Amino acid sequence: MANCKLHRKKRPIFICIVEGNENKTEINYIECLNRDIRGISIKIHQDEHTDPQGMYKTAKTLILRNGLSGEDRIFILIDDDSSQNKIQIVRDMPKKISLITFVISSPCFENWLVSYFNNPKVGITSSQAIIDLSKFIKGYKKSGHYYDKLPSDHYKAIERYEKSYIGECKNGLIRISDFIRIILSKKE
Repeated sequence: MANCKLHRKKRPIFICIVEGNENKTEINYIECLNRDIRGISIKIHQDEHTDPQGMYKTAKTLILRNGLSGEDRIFILIDDDSSQNKIQIVRDMPKKISLITFVISSPCFENWLVSYFNNPKVGITSSQAIIDLSKFIKGYKKSGHYYDKLPSDHYKAIERYEKSYIGECKNGLIRISDFIRIILSKKE
């Protein structure tokens, strides 16, 4: 009898690196999205670094530690809400590893969540984005569990965000809406 091995197609592993230790909103959202998608395995890594260079160095270590290759990816989530111009820093960085992509939310992740309800505003502060989100999610506070309070139409949120957020994304930098589109494309 022939030796027959069945090979199951490996689900891609996506590792999301979030800056600092205070980004529970992003973590909760991504964990719930992972629960809903099922075509990939999303792992979250909270990084002590908040600077793009430090987070990139962490990403290189995680590639080796997790044996990533092929369709596996590392996404580094950063907000562009600080006085450090993180977008420009990322654009200027020499990036050589195709498995690593920076994901920008502008000015912060809450502005992405606003896009589930309405067109997010551009050129606002993080504080204003949180106030805007509070109009749609009563009692909103950072670090809460709000995924189930969001409308289920991710594609409508992507459309709204991309209509509002006009920015040049290249050289290893994508918008948060592009990141969500990539995740949705893996849905089984």
